[in-house]
Amino acid sequence: MDNLKHFLLPLSGMKNGIHTFVFTLDENFFKEFEESLIKKGFFDVKVEVDKRNNLIILHSNIKGYMETNCDRCLADIKLPLETESTVHVKTGNPEESDDEILFIEEEATSIHMATLLYECVHVAIPMIKVYDCYAEEVKPCNVDVLKHLNWESSGEKTNDNLDNLFSSIKI
Repeated sequence: MDNLKHFLLPLSGMKNGIHTFVFTLDENFFKEFEESLIKKGFFDVKVEVDKRNNLIILHSNIKGYMETNCDRCLADIKLPLETESTVHVKTGNPEESDDEILFIEEEATSIHMATLLYECVHVAIPMIKVYDCYAEEVKPCNVDVLKHLNWESSGEKTNDNLDNLFSSIKI
């Protein structure tokens, strides 16, 4: 995780008020997490830190895409993702942290944002990975699969059609 040291938010010396930090998440970021569902992708992250006397509010805004396969037509796509999250940081026992409140040691000099951002992006991944690719100039869709899906919804089911479907899918 040494490659993630630039995701540290310095607390020591930070004055009360609002501070903005900008990060980029790319394939090098996701390689640091063995179980990552995202192997390739690119995200711009803006973190607003509202530092107060006994509380720090971290508001993250994340926009970008992940490379994956479309669950509708199996084509390679860049699935757009956008999400926001807010985490309240207080001093206390870190083992008592939950989804909304992150407790840090009183003597902590920084907050490591990498895991927080990783989790935030992964929670934003939809269960079914499809999007409105028809709005793109060059559609990434696998037309053969979509033709067969349209055929299937029209009710013309035969074994010949299924054989054609499976033979046309390139793996």
